[in-house]
Amino acid sequence: MLLMAFVAAFVSGCSSDEPDADGPTVTATAHEDSGGTPTDAPSETPTDQASSSAPGQPDPVAAVCAPYTAMVTAIKEAASSSTDPDDIAAQIGPVLKEFAAQVPGLERPPGLSADTWQGVVALAARIEALPDQPTDAEIEAVESQLSQEEQAAVQDAFGWFQTNCA
Repeated sequence: MLLMAFVAAFVSGCSSDEPDADGPTVTATAHEDSGGTPTDAPSETPTDQASSSAPGQPDPVAAVCAPYTAMVTAIKEAASSSTDPDDIAAQIGPVLKEFAAQVPGLERPPGLSADTWQGVVALAARIEALPDQPTDAEIEAVESQLSQEEQAAVQDAFGWFQTNCA
């Protein structure tokens, strides 16, 4: 099943390490080999990480990871509830758009280059332009709307999300 560049880059990036994974690519998010350090799991140490943020401001890593994790969970649920790519796309479209709508208001988290973050912002803008219940083909077309640099940035961002939000 093909979902789109965002899902492929952010969600299934580690599936190439799992040759026997024959389910939907979104199941790769279950891979939790994060190394176990506190910076790999910001939700486990919010007090420590929040102290590095400006007073009264949310931790930028947690602020980015919270909507990303919610999106990944929703994608996994949708992929396990249907085998029809268009049904899955219709279910995940609103979730993708909700994440995408939050991206412009988020602070670029530490450890993510400005160029990589701009790729995420560019992808979010394309996702926001999708219909409320997109087809699989509409979601897949998002990738072709990104420049090669933006596509590379999205791929780089996958590693950051996998490390920091897993």
